[in-house]
Amino acid sequence: MARPKKLSDAEMIKIMESFFESNGNPNMLKCSLLEEYAGNLGIEVKAYDFRRSAAVRERMEELKKSVRIDGIGNVVYKSIDIDAMLARNFTREMLKNSLISCVTKRFSIKRRKEFC
Repeated sequence: MARPKKLSDAEMIKIMESFFESNGNPNMLKCSLLEEYAGNLGIEVKAYDFRRSAAVRERMEELKKSVRIDGIGNVVYKSIDIDAMLARNFTREMLKNSLISCVTKRFSIKRRKEFC
């Protein structure tokens, strides 16, 4: 008889999406890094738990395909999940700061690309 899973697929996907939102680089979506990130959140899960979950691997591939990286490793395009952004930024001030952060990051990437 197999052991029960420590976390459900949905919980592991939430951890992975949180990691991806904080990092933004699809090349950093590695099971060992997800294990470390979950440990920092106080969640005990191993890299092989992420690796063995078909749902997690499928979502990881979706996220990797949603972002294009240019030659020097900067994010050129990343789709924005509006519903998630509104859920995290429920006051006008929080939403304003989040939008300013997005614009600033995109501007700095564009400027770096011009100088290369």
